[in-house]
Amino acid sequence: MKKRMLAVVLVLCMVLAMIPAAFAADEGDIPETAVYLNGTSGNDEADGTTAENAVKTLDKALELAKDQENCVIYITGMVTISGETALNGVTFRRGEDFTGKLFLLSGSDKKLTLTNVTVDGGQVKGVQGGMIQVSGGATLEIGEGTNLVNNYGTAIEAYNSTVNMTGGKISNNQALAYSALGCGGGMYLQNSDANLTGGEISDNYAVLSGGAISCFASRVTLDGTVIQNNISGERGGAIYIEGYSGIETSFTMISGSVIDNGTEAGQGGG
Repeated sequence: MKKRMLAVVLVLCMVLAMIPAAFAADEGDIPETAVYLNGTSGNDEADGTTAENAVKTLDKALELAKDQENCVIYITGMVTISGETALNGVTFRRGEDFTGKLFLLSGSDKKLTLTNVTVDGGQVKGVQGGMIQVSGGATLEIGEGTNLVNNYGTAIEAYNSTVNMTGGKISNNQALAYSALGCGGGMYLQNSDANLTGGEISDNYAVLSGGAISCFASRVTLDGTVIQNNISGERGGAIYIEGYSGIETSFTMISGSVIDNGTEAGQGGG
């Protein structure tokens, strides 16, 4: 009888030991699914399941991704934004070995609004420039829950355009020498306007200037955004400002924070 009772106790102990593992498996991360998007050479007749079968348009990629839980859209060719586009609750990641820009919006009638969107550079080496390029009077809106991360090049390049940041985070981007810029780990501005009223720009790096932002003949207004823990190799750990003759250049700080930034061997930690 004692042996039988002991056997029962041992079985119960084994069952009880397995219960937490079963619950852990149920509560674990949902496996990633993927849709591949190539805005240059993709084909919307393809199924988007591999890089070789990438779809071409953003609309098609979103359509395929919406019914898949925990889906990541891998970009393997630059996507051009047309008209006014609003994205919400989507994750994009740079495809392996793709070193071009992920999104391009050019023209005063182009506007891209990001809310709860992740754009992940994937830490791919040899990237040429930013993940998102804004030019020709276009507008980029960065809203709550957005993350622009992990690009081995600046996150945003803006030329003659406007960037508005009301929330979200730009972090862990690196403007390296081979990125063609080497300036502005989080944001590179040329004759552009940046209105920073929320969110955070942190833990970015630029090999030359502006760990967080490089501002060339541009206007930056800081009124709520936190800029912290950014580093540059030479000038302006947080923000670097350079004016051109005949073009208004300014940095205006109303509120927000510029803290714990630095340079490796140069000047102007803040």
